[in-house]
Amino acid sequence: MIRLLDRSLWRPAHIHFKISAPGYRPLTTQLFDCSDPCLAADTVFSVKDELKIEFRPITDDPRARFAVNYDFRLSLATVMC
Repeated sequence: MIRLLDRSLWRPAHIHFKISAPGYRPLTTQLFDCSDPCLAADTVFSVKDELKIEFRPITDDPRARFAVNYDFRLSLATVMC
């Protein structure tokens, strides 16, 4: 494995989200698997505690292997006059 500045070139496991709603500021973020051993060495320093989630295995959905719970909060858009 190649390392740069004592960090792996690989990112920890994560999922990207881009969320928007009328009247709110758009949100672009990512959530990380809290069990990933590479969290402390993220090459772009974007892992924050509030973005770490637990992927729970599920067996009752043939189209999915894991489930997660996370509440996203959007900020009201500000009107510039």
